[in-house]
Amino acid sequence: MAKGEELFCSVAIQLLNPHTQGKVGGFMVDKAVLERFKAEGITIPMITLADVISNNVLKKGYGDKTFIYFEDERVSYRQFYEKSLLYAHLFLKKKRFQDRPFNVGVLMDNYPEFIYSFGGCAFAGAGLVGLNTVQKGSMLARDINFTDCQVLVTETKYLQEVMGIRSQLENISENEILVNNFRDESRDLPANISSLEDSLLHLERELGQTAKQPPGTQVTPDHLQMIIFTSGSTGTPKGIINSHLNLIIRGFMVAARLQLTPSDVCYGVM
Repeated sequence: MAKGEELFCSVAIQLLNPHTQGKVGGFMVDKAVLERFKAEGITIPMITLADVISNNVLKKGYGDKTFIYFEDERVSYRQFYEKSLLYAHLFLKKKRFQDRPFNVGVLMDNYPEFIYSFGGCAFAGAGLVGLNTVQKGSMLARDINFTDCQVLVTETKYLQEVMGIRSQLENISENEILVNNFRDESRDLPANISSLEDSLLHLERELGQTAKQPPGTQVTPDHLQMIIFTSGSTGTPKGIINSHLNLIIRGFMVAARLQLTPSDVCYGVM
């Protein structure tokens, strides 16, 4: 690893350490560390994930490159960018309470729609809550309520579990439950429960070209982007909070450690 990359990893770890002094992007950092960063010519990426997604298409020219491989599907950077924008508009339309935290719960296996929801949250200024699919009944309802979810994206596999707790959900009505049934043989859903794909198609027709434009939500690097629940193997699953900056720094750390380039393909196991 090059000297600059090694320093970046060292500084990034300190950025994530809550016991150091100073503050950058919602994380504590020693001021001396910032000076070392500056001396090495390494700039802390004080941007949001929405900026990263946009820049990959609008500035870096990755638009036509493949971003996701999933089974027989290929999704380009541009398609991911446009899907993220459409998801953002949908989540904002489904937002019920303006005076409460705005988070989107995702109870889903490893599908591209999970990544699209992640991108949508980045542009909408919402936090994505990666719900533990092992949780059942009142424990699942507790996680959804505790993390202030106003929208729930799930799949048919978990819909029965969701329907069983809907009366316990404090911020979510049937209107805010979206089901990813795109790949199902039978796409039938209970009354008043919306298909994610159908909702997106309807909204895209409604918005026209506006669907391909950012919603204009003000988002900063220290804004909450994702809450990831632990497996719960040693007790009750705990939610780990990640800001935009936190995830960007982790991405830089991994890329530096593995010496990744834009031409590399990574296999994501979830």
